[in-house]
Amino acid sequence: DHLKPEHRQEAEIIRGTNDKIPFRYFSDLIIWEISVDNSDQHCKTTRQVWETLYALCVMFLIALALEKPFRGAIDFGFGVPIGGQNEIYGSASVKAYQLEEKVANYPRIVIGDMVWQYLSMVETSKPDTRLSKAAKIFATNAKSLITLDNDNMRMLDVIGKGAKAVTGGITKEMVSRAYDSLLRVQSKF
Repeated sequence: DHLKPEHRQEAEIIRGTNDKIPFRYFSDLIIWEISVDNSDQHCKTTRQVWETLYALCVMFLIALALEKPFRGAIDFGFGVPIGGQNEIYGSASVKAYQLEEKVANYPRIVIGDMVWQYLSMVETSKPDTRLSKAAKIFATNAKSLITLDNDNMRMLDVIGKGAKAVTGGITKEMVSRAYDSLLRVQSKF
């Protein structure tokens, strides 16, 4: 309440108090839709990418602990809304689907090149406003949730430093339960 109106608006963008990431699901598919937007120096977009990646880290560990491992993919591309049912048509959906189907191959979440390039572009920019500085931090934090797998594909690093750095988030107990579950599943197969 003590902030000036123009600073309050910036704080709301940085904190994301007035927006939610649209998503839909059917069967075993979940689609998050993040619009790449520069009207706020990429702040909202990079925050939403970081939030989505971190949420997937938590979901992935929970799924492992429940012996329900999954695979997935995230990428950016062009997309336009169609119909009145909140659907997106374009390369964004196709690219993520192809990565999941042809590259993920086992329980992991593959990160497409366009996501990495976008985050790198924002991270290496020269910020000159509070919003662009926040966007740079979100991009760096999002990249800290990504690692290279043995096949040189980028994937979500669900137990890496970036995931562990979030206060009150992923705990040693969560990782331990997921690991124990993985060993049980491995012994079955």
